[in-house]
Amino acid sequence: MHIVRNKSTVILRNYILTTYRLITRRWWLSIIKLCSLTIGIIAFLLTMNFLLGHENADASIWSLINSCTVGNLLVLSAIIVVTLTVYVLIANNQRAVRYREFFVRKLYGESGMGIASILLIETGIFLLFALGISHALLHEAGQALNSIGGFELRQSGPEARTELLIACVAFVVPGMLTVLLPAIRCKRLRTVDLLKLAN
Repeated sequence: MHIVRNKSTVILRNYILTTYRLITRRWWLSIIKLCSLTIGIIAFLLTMNFLLGHENADASIWSLINSCTVGNLLVLSAIIVVTLTVYVLIANNQRAVRYREFFVRKLYGESGMGIASILLIETGIFLLFALGISHALLHEAGQALNSIGGFELRQSGPEARTELLIACVAFVVPGMLTVLLPAIRCKRLRTVDLLKLAN
């Protein structure tokens, strides 16, 4: 049992180190990806606050859900789709680096689940940082936005936490699904095909 636990720890550490290499190579693209996610999440939170504020929703999740109209859901869904599409398009500019890394790992017997784990860890890191930065920026700039926007931005309290939780679920679930497609593709590709794509 102890050996299995140590092996799992080593595998997880290798996945994290691989993710770190993928993020730091062409680091400027990683910064752009983080900024695009942060802007999208801020737009989502501001729009949700504005739309649902007019519906007088309280702090409970069910109240927020019941206050959502079809139009509100379409607007919020559009923000999610646009944000994740931009993220994927920027990530495609790093595909040569990814395929080179996956070629080496597949050459040494890495499974499709391992490649998926690396991509999931990478996306999870970006989403976590983007959510944290978005929350911090809105909290600090809340007073200025309240005076400019003409509506009350919920900076703290149960309402703000509930909206952040909704944003987390709204972005994390589809965000994780978007990286599974490249992982499935890499799993189906032969090692020599990954080498061709890396060049």
